[in-house]
Amino acid sequence: MSNKPGFPKKILANNLEDKHLCNSCQKILRRPLQAQCGHRFCSFCFNKIVR
Repeated sequence: MSNKPGFPKKILANNLEDKHLCNSCQKILRRPLQAQCGHRFCSFCFNKIVR
C-alpha cells in the first residue's frame, strides 16, 4: 500500500469534484478505496483510520 496521503490539488485543476478527493486528507485520491458507505479514501488515510 502507498505510504503517502493524496496528491496536492494543484497538480490537476481548481475545479475538482468531491468524488476525486479523499474524505480524510481532502487531497486528490492516491490509490483510492471506497467504504461501503460510499466515502472515498487514499489507501494511506484508510489504513490510518482502521488502525
